[in-house]
Amino acid sequence: MVLQTDHRNNTIDTLKGALIFLVVMAHLLGGSAEQGQVKNIYNFIYTFHMPAFALISGFLGKGRNNLEPYKLTKQILIPLITFNIIYEIINFFLTGDISGYLKIGAPYWIMWFLLSLLCWHVIASILFSLRHPLMISIILSLGFQFIDFSTQTLSIMRTVNFLPYFIMGGVIFKKNIHNNSHNRKILILSLCTSILTLIALSKLTPTIFLYGAFPFSHFETPTAELIIFKLINYIAVPFLVLPLIFLKPTCKTLERFGRKSMNIYLIHGLFILYASSYLNQHGSLLFILAGSVAISFVTCHVLSSTFISVFVDRFFSAVQKNMLSKASH
Repeated sequence: MVLQTDHRNNTIDTLKGALIFLVVMAHLLGGSAEQGQVKNIYNFIYTFHMPAFALISGFLGKGRNNLEPYKLTKQILIPLITFNIIYEIINFFLTGDISGYLKIGAPYWIMWFLLSLLCWHVIASILFSLRHPLMISIILSLGFQFIDFSTQTLSIMRTVNFLPYFIMGGVIFKKNIHNNSHNRKILILSLCTSILTLIALSKLTPTIFLYGAFPFSHFETPTAELIIFKLINYIAVPFLVLPLIFLKPTCKTLERFGRKSMNIYLIHGLFILYASSYLNQHGSLLFILAGSVAISFVTCHVLSSTFISVFVDRFFSAVQKNMLSKASH
């Protein structure tokens, strides 16, 4: 689900695989998120899974101050346009109307990440030509959330909210931090501290604040507290991801999920909400949790299969060829 470099990194693929598994699982748990224990798990996942994806995306972007238009078009823009149209068509057939997302000029549901990812690459190319890009991105993120407007439009609020994580990833790569040697005990301590911090945040932070899609004025929680939550999260997430990069964990199954995370991301939304509704209506807490883990694994396994990969590659090749053909006339 990120713009991958030409040379694969097994650790990064493993982390991406774990994150895309959690993305699917969170969407499954969403229908039951008001239940106490489910809500705790759901909130915990949301404290880090998308920020971590943004950070890894920035890491793979290498902190460039120049753009790669062809690569961005092929790997992000074409999938964004294509699947946004697919989701809208399906929505129209099911409801007889265009989606609420289209009515307010927003990407359809999960498509927000691809639009934001495209914007992050463009914004990063500017910020990395300036001094202190991370500080600038954090100031932009905090300041922008004071603005009260239709936050879903073009996914603007989420783009700016998660921008610092993308910039963090670029800074980590540019400073070569990921190649430094570190004490294993310190890394494990950092990892555990970060997890405990994120668990605490998940219990204190309003659920929808974790979506990054709303201004401060949307919440009853005092703005000062929300700012503190954001700043702590800006520290906790890199201290979760960096130790894992240093420790170099690998898992063949998660590597497979990570290599095909884009396929999983694009396609799972076509059916996952129906599975979530079923779990919510027919299951106890144990059934919901066990079912979410099982369905998430099967979904990731099937959507990362060779058959699906070949089909998706051929599909996008045909779409790209068609678009380029029309553009040339």
